[in-house]
Amino acid sequence: MPNATVAGTVVAGDTGLPIRAARVALTGERLPDPMVTVTDDQGTFVFAGLAAGSYYLWASKTGFVTASYGEKRAGTGRAGARLILTDRQRLDQLRFALPRAAVISGIVVDDFGEPAQGVGLQANRYVTVAGRRTLTSGPVAESDDRGMYRISSLPPGEYVVVASFRNSFSRMFQAGSAGRDSSNSPPAVLYQLRQDVRDSSGTSYVDTYYPGTPTISGATPLTLGAGDERSGVDIRMRRVVLSRVSGVVRDVDGTVALADVRLSSVASGLAGEFDDRVLRAAQVDAEGRFSFDVVPPGQYVLAARLRRRDDREPSAGRWAQQDINISGGNIDGVTLTLQHGMTLTGVVVSDAGGDSFTGGVWLTPAPDSRFLAEPVFLQAAIGEGGRFTMSNVVPGRFKLEFRSGAPEWRLASAMFGGRDMADFLLEVKPGDQLSGVLTVTKQSTELTGVVSSAASQPIRDLTVIVFSAEERFWLPDNRRNRAVATDADGRYSFANIPPGAYRLAAVDDYDEVAGIDANLLRTLLPASVAVTIGDGERKVQDLRVR
Repeated sequence: MPNATVAGTVVAGDTGLPIRAARVALTGERLPDPMVTVTDDQGTFVFAGLAAGSYYLWASKTGFVTASYGEKRAGTGRAGARLILTDRQRLDQLRFALPRAAVISGIVVDDFGEPAQGVGLQANRYVTVAGRRTLTSGPVAESDDRGMYRISSLPPGEYVVVASFRNSFSRMFQAGSAGRDSSNSPPAVLYQLRQDVRDSSGTSYVDTYYPGTPTISGATPLTLGAGDERSGVDIRMRRVVLSRVSGVVRDVDGTVALADVRLSSVASGLAGEFDDRVLRAAQVDAEGRFSFDVVPPGQYVLAARLRRRDDREPSAGRWAQQDINISGGNIDGVTLTLQHGMTLTGVVVSDAGGDSFTGGVWLTPAPDSRFLAEPVFLQAAIGEGGRFTMSNVVPGRFKLEFRSGAPEWRLASAMFGGRDMADFLLEVKPGDQLSGVLTVTKQSTELTGVVSSAASQPIRDLTVIVFSAEERFWLPDNRRNRAVATDADGRYSFANIPPGAYRLAAVDDYDEVAGIDANLLRTLLPASVAVTIGDGERKVQDLRVR
């Protein structure tokens, strides 16, 4: 019979005082649905009759940030510490501290300075995902008849506030959590969709960012701590002339080209899924024509790529691109003439010489690539003499990879134009004809050690981060910067780190979703330990945590 117990107290993170009527939920692999309870006047909660297994604990209360127990950074929506229960175990001394939520408030006025009622306000937060800084949608509010608004329930962070008039058919919908593990997932998230509509004068209010700019690049970010109340975030809505961009796509021989066309903002800074003006896609008609309506002023890139008839057809690689500056008038009659993609050639050689290889060379587009309407993954098989040829390469930045049929082979260097691109993105520009030499190796490296306390006790579940001593390698998804958790004996291990000079640090608050970025490495640098890895070297480096 299930008989384990989880119990504790929910308190305010700033005062330590108990929080009554807080909603507490327990999720886990043995629970088909969350168990939910409410704290009493002393802030205590109890979940009894639990089966042995792993669980996560969540808590929420108006005025506080919804959080998971053990979460390093509250408000991320990610699960915190996993609670492992055995038969008859009682975890009954848990102290669950909730940080107070921040608030943004202000007044919205129209272009005449009058209070603007029914304007949707959204606080979008900057976050780091896989080492890359991005802007995500956040809580929303609506201005009242005085133009006043208040956005609450904000976790600490850096925000950009955007206002959107309701003449744009604003609507809210709830995104479900289908396909996610409900045992460690937060509640569903709210998103806002917008679509601009012109009035009889050809103008329309457009999304306006605090303090009163139509572009994110001109917005003023707001940095909020736990419990901060930022008032006076006033916004004057902008009315602009919306334009049409239209034209035709022609193939290299001047015939009609059935293509996919994309219009993207140059300096938006906001992911397309949250703003339909940042990224717009269209398909040409039977005569090769395309049109984008209700486009606000700004700098854009118009790009086209020959359409594949089905998913099995390889990309023809023909492309076109043109910069567009929209300043209030229609831009019609644009002709995009496709041109052939570039060619990348090279040879794969062994650092020992005399070897033959199987496998291929891959180009993976960078996450921030904005050229094409869909990612383009290119590959080339390695032929006789280690040579390869990759055709139909479109402009962009790519991660270059060597994928061998024999797992012992690894990429040591990738020389293009006198520069090693194994650790950097390879940029392909219009007209480029690139050729390189990829050197591969069977030599392996290993860095291991034990993390222990000042009392010489091994520490489990710490994160050890190894990173290059050279700041030029502090890039997202770089093979020289890695993180791994210590095991039950405090051990860590890194395999096949490229030879070089490194720094080593142990942390207890590593955010796996945020990943490793330059800001994190700068904070780790002063307390890190120097270590050097040579070709084929096995090195042991223990760490002592105070």
